[in-house]
Amino acid sequence: MFISISLIALFYASDPVYRSARDFFKAGYYEEAITEFKRYLFFNPDAESAMPAYYQMGRAYFELGVVEAAVDMAALAARAAPDDSNRWECELKTGVIAIAAGSYSRAEMILLQLEMSTANPKIRERSALFRAVACLYAYKWSEARAAVDEFFRYRPDPETQLRVDSLLRGAERMKLKSPAAALWLSTFLPGAGQLYSGEWRAALNAFVLNGGFAAWVGYKFLNRYWDDAYLIGSFLWQRYYFGNRFHARRMTEDKNDQTRRRAAQKVIDLLQTRDR
Repeated sequence: MFISISLIALFYASDPVYRSARDFFKAGYYEEAITEFKRYLFFNPDAESAMPAYYQMGRAYFELGVVEAAVDMAALAARAAPDDSNRWECELKTGVIAIAAGSYSRAEMILLQLEMSTANPKIRERSALFRAVACLYAYKWSEARAAVDEFFRYRPDPETQLRVDSLLRGAERMKLKSPAAALWLSTFLPGAGQLYSGEWRAALNAFVLNGGFAAWVGYKFLNRYWDDAYLIGSFLWQRYYFGNRFHARRMTEDKNDQTRRRAAQKVIDLLQTRDR
């Protein structure tokens, strides 16, 4: 893929500004490469020269970790493509970069639009596959199933499709724990929310610490050390008590995310096996 993009890039490599930008990119000076590509685009705004420049600039942004900007540049490269073939390839790559950026909804939209606009069955197949991956990472199980069905239209495999469908239906029915319940459990009994989320060590730690501070405050109060009781309760016990509530909710959210991520990864592994 992107052979035609590379050929266009080679054609314009004779331009000194483009050559400078390309050399900076190869040397790993990505910020300098971006600056030179922008300068090149300012003087060469026509479509054919703009496409490889935008694409290379997107790669530079990606290497810098500025993934949203990389997605934007890939989208601009698609718009500047001289023909449908290059545009479809750029749009497919834009969707893949959006997935890498964690912009799953944006990736889904880009890839769905590509499927609707392209006349190339291979592009449709790849687009449906990556759209399924975007939906899986967003835990949108029914949308993922629709994308998977579209993928198997172009690459039939009834056995694998049945297994994938079974996994997705199971993911839709999975029971997740309530972060709100964990928070309220730890409100009334520190450590109870952590135990509810399955983190018994954290539960024991929260129970012992909060129980210890409660006993300390009680001891000071009963012995009329009012100032000490106030200071311990306000500055130490309060910190651990509210921290215990926050961590109970966060642990439950993390557990839920791990459960959904494992379910999504099982489907992705099956699709990757079929895609080889």
